[in-house]
Amino acid sequence: MQRRPAEVFPPSEFLREEMDARGWTAEVLAQQAVIPVEDVLALLEGARITGRIAERLAVAFGTSADGSVATTSLTTTEFDA
Repeated sequence: MQRRPAEVFPPSEFLREEMDARGWTAEVLAQQAVIPVEDVLALLEGARITGRIAERLAVAFGTSADGSVATTSLTTTEFDA
């Protein structure tokens, strides 16, 4: 049996799909992830996702940065110290 390589797609494509599925704008995602809207817009344009941003996006989408289901939520004060 021949192995097929995994499909590779840019993170911005995943973000767009997840936002579309939820009916979210960049502003809503920024609010849900507790990050500046400018960061969301940069990610949608192809900017690299840092570990910190990945964790915030994962919570906003109800997963974890490693893809498992998350059970926590963010508040503004947790990350603004």
